[in-house]
Amino acid sequence: MAIDNNVLKYLSYGMYVISSLKNNSFNGQIANSLMQISNSPVTIALSLNKKTQSARYLMNMRLVKW
Repeated sequence: MAIDNNVLKYLSYGMYVISSLKNNSFNGQIANSLMQISNSPVTIALSLNKKTQSARYLMNMRLVKW
């Protein structure tokens, strides 16, 4: 999955819908803690409870490091 780095230009303070996909099933939740922490490599930090379905889906997508 390719990530478009230009999207990071539009990050601002607010509420975010964090969405994830597993076995053709989408999941989403609202988060207010999202920030870019590195430009190279592009890295963002997100605060989620590990016990949520969203967190499990994100771990399955292998985009998340715990």
